[in-house]
Order: sequence, then structure tokens, then C-alpha cells
Amino acid sequence: HLVRRSKAQIANRAFRDLISIVMQQLDDDGAIALSEKACEFLLRKRMSFLHTIYAVRLMMRDVYHELETFDKAAKVMDQVKEEDMHATFKMEYPKHADDRLAFGKWYVNHYLIISKYWISWDKLDTGKFYIQKRAMPMLRTLSVDDSDVDKDGIFKSVAMLRQMTLFQLAMIYDRNREFCAAAEKYYDVFRQSARMHGINSKKRNTFLQSAVRCAILSDPKKPSKRNILGTLWNDHQTRMLPQFRLLENMYLGRIVSSSEIVTFEDSLENHQKVAGMDGLTSAKRFICMHNIIAASRIYRNIRISALAMMMSIDADQAETMTAKLIADRVLKASIDQISGFVEFESAESDASVGPDISLRNLLTAM
Repeated sequence: HLVRRSKAQIANRAFRDLISIVMQQLDDDGAIALSEKACEFLLRKRMSFLHTIYAVRLMMRDVYHELETFDKAAKVMDQVKEEDMHATFKMEYPKHADDRLAFGKWYVNHYLIISKYWISWDKLDTGKFYIQKRAMPMLRTLSVDDSDVDKDGIFKSVAMLRQMTLFQLAMIYDRNREFCAAAEKYYDVFRQSARMHGINSKKRNTFLQSAVRCAILSDPKKPSKRNILGTLWNDHQTRMLPQFRLLENMYLGRIVSSSEIVTFEDSLENHQKVAGMDGLTSAKRFICMHNIIAASRIYRNIRISALAMMMSIDADQAETMTAKLIADRVLKASIDQISGFVEFESAESDASVGPDISLRNLLTAM
């Protein structure tokens, strides 16, 4: 009755206020059912009531968010059709109807919220799609200048949206165990946050720690691993982190002890502790590979059993790792299965730390 008799602008405001009041009196299931019915009814007059439909969907999204059913929250937000985005924005923010920058920021934020929900639901490829195919193309068209300052405080700045995009990509790479790429993105977020207001040092420190953890977790076969380790080691701010000693040992090619690995694993997120088919976590596997490479700089040969003891793994695992490094041409060596030795082709002392220190690290680890 209200929809039929009121003018569009009055009806939009009145209808959304009515829905909001009624939803507060209902439980979660009732609020969702009411929202769905309201959207179904309003969609018949879609162009006149885009503003109200959008508001009702946001209410429904908030209910799903509270229930932690993030997939449904994402789907509700994605029901705003691409061709309706401009019209929805103009009705939602009439004061900014002709502001291209404001629309761009609202558009990017809309899709970053959808992406964040899919990441929270562990649908990483879907989340990446909304970042790369929706948010980033628009974000590239937005420039940071004086007009980026929003006096009303309604829209996030372009700088903030760029940081949010980088952070979400870092999370996706992190959860996909693409740790080298994740480390680079986390560090980009950290550096960008230094130029932004409103981000405290504790938050920035979290970004830096995430970068360091992912760099340590990276596959030593990745050529970019040494680059990110060096970048982080040369940043004086990493020296205050609890993982700095481990970061330094890995960058300088020193042996990492089993106790250091255990301490490091205790600091990791749950998804970073998942064991692979070989029964080892990423931290254990890749730090052990690092140790094999480090040992090659000290000795011309070493027993596989001694190598295994040094890393607290069994001999078969040590041999498999060594063989993998040789096959990938990361390590110049050969395995003599009869004698049980690994023969390194060119043993070079680590000039950066000195042979005595390298040997002492090896003996400590063993």
C-alpha cells in the first residue's frame, strides 16, 4: 500500500525505515525471510526502488555476518547487478551522484567486502576473482590527489583501498601456501601503511611480522625467496621482531636448530601449520631444505643419518629432500646410497659468517 501510493523518494525512505524497525523485532530466520520477501516484491519495481533494495540487502548481509555464514553474506551483496551499480550509487548518495571518484571508491569497497567474505569462507579463488576482475580494474583508474579527501567521511580513501586490496591478496597467497608472494604483499602493505594516517605502530608491526613469517616459510627453491629475505633483513625494523634471529640465520645461510623451528612453529597461524603428504609442515620441510643447503657450504660430504639427526627427521625424509633439491638444481650434490653419504660437489664456507661460526651452528643444531 505504501509503495503504491507514495512518491518514489518518500517510499524508498519510508519502506526501508519500516523494514529496519520490523527486522529488529525478529529473530535471525525471521529477519532473513522478511528481507527476501521485501527484495522479491521491490524487484518488480526495480528501477524506482534500487535504493531500498540495496538497503534491505545490507540488512540481510549484516544478519548473515552475525551468523558467520559468510558465503551467503557475499551472495547477497553480489545480487547488486553490475549494470545497476551507477543507479544504486546515485540513489544511495544523491549528494555525490556526479562524483566519479566517490563512485569509484564505493564500487571498489563494495567488491572488496564481497572478496573478504569469500576469503573468510575459504573460497580463495572466488575471492581472488572479485579482487582482480572487479575491484582492481576500477582501482587503477583512481588517482590519489587532493580530491581524495572526503570531508563527509563516507568513503574510504584510494590509499586505504589500495592497502585493503594488497592485504586481501596477501591473505589469499598465504592461505594457498604461496608464501613467497604472500611475504612480498604483506611487506608492500607494511611500507604503504607508513605513509597513511590512522594506522598505529602495533598494526604496522603485525603486517611486518606476517611478511617475515611467510618469507621464512617460503620454498628455498623459489629464486625470489633470497630477495625477500634480504629486503626484510636490511629493514632495521625487523630487528625488533622475535623472528629476527631466524630470519638472519636463513638469509646468511646458517644452520637453523630444531629448537628454533619448534619455537617458530608455535608462532604460526593454524593454516600455516598444516602437514603435507610427507607428514611435515611447511616450516619443518623448507627449513630442513635450507639446512641441507647450508650444510653443503661447510662439508664436502655428510652422512644422511647425521643430516637427519641434525634436523630431527628420519633418514628417508632427509634423503628425499636432498634428492628433490638436486633434481631441481638448487643443490649440486650426489647421493651414494651404498655408503649412505651425500657428496657435495663444491663445498664453500659461508664467507658472510665465517667457517668457524658455520661449523659451530651445525654442531649446535646436531
